[in-house]
Amino acid sequence: MAVSEDLALTYNPLFIYGGPGLGKTHLLNAIGNEILKNIPDARVKYIPAESFINDFLEHLRLGEMEKFKKTYRSLDLLLIDDIQSLSGKKVATQEEFFNTFNVLHSNQKQIVLTSDRSPKHLEGLEERLVTRFSWGLTQNITPPDFETRIAILQSKTEHLDYNFQSDTLEYLAGQFDSNVRELEGAINDITLIARVKKIKDITIDIAAEAIRARKQDVSQMLVIPIDKIQNEVGNFYGVSVKEMKGSRRLQNIVLARQVAMYLSRELTDNSLPKIGKEFGGKDHTTVIHAHSKIKSLIDEDDNLRLEIESIKKKIK
Repeated sequence: MAVSEDLALTYNPLFIYGGPGLGKTHLLNAIGNEILKNIPDARVKYIPAESFINDFLEHLRLGEMEKFKKTYRSLDLLLIDDIQSLSGKKVATQEEFFNTFNVLHSNQKQIVLTSDRSPKHLEGLEERLVTRFSWGLTQNITPPDFETRIAILQSKTEHLDYNFQSDTLEYLAGQFDSNVRELEGAINDITLIARVKKIKDITIDIAAEAIRARKQDVSQMLVIPIDKIQNEVGNFYGVSVKEMKGSRRLQNIVLARQVAMYLSRELTDNSLPKIGKEFGGKDHTTVIHAHSKIKSLIDEDDNLRLEIESIKKKIK
């Protein structure tokens, strides 16, 4: 990890791009953690580009731009995820990021950016920003090959309380070739089936059952409207859609709202702001929190996991 070993002297900026689910966010966090391990006093900040934009607009609204500038321009390492979110934003927003970039770069402070496309394919960005994104090292992350996918599967399954047979891992590696997230999702589906059926040995038949369900989910992803999800979740938990869209914090309403947001992310291709809008104009960070919360609870609570699976079947 040369960037963390030679901060801002070799690759600045480091621009990492590639499709979804290839580990760009994981790599960003790993770089930040490695820097803090080697330089505990380093000022490091990881932030999605969308959150940077919102932070800028909020400080601008409050008239606290000096505070904003001090926060970002005094960093030793700035890690920005999904920089393509800056595309098409107002001139003032791009101008502020341009100035922040220049201050950090001129002070030999490291900047690491991720995107779903290369700098030259970023539309809606000022040319001077695109040029600066290419000053350092531009690195494309490609989908893992077959052997790498097997290694990833071995790493992801070795700590689980299930016996994934070698031919099962090879079968899984052959089924998914686009990103790591698909492999992780398949493992989660398989362990759910194994838990319900109370089995420990994961055969190809078990894996195939999980994959059939997963691929059916993907094929239906674009045609499921959010209001259908809201209605089915509401019916299951005895909560009205109006209550889900509101702001009441009763436990049953909060659970229904968060489950519906979680399923809206899992079963549709809608953006975070779009999902938030469908829930009474909630902020996209609320959707992120709900998805993360339910995902964590599913790992700990078999009953909730089965409830959500039941709701998913009714939605489809």
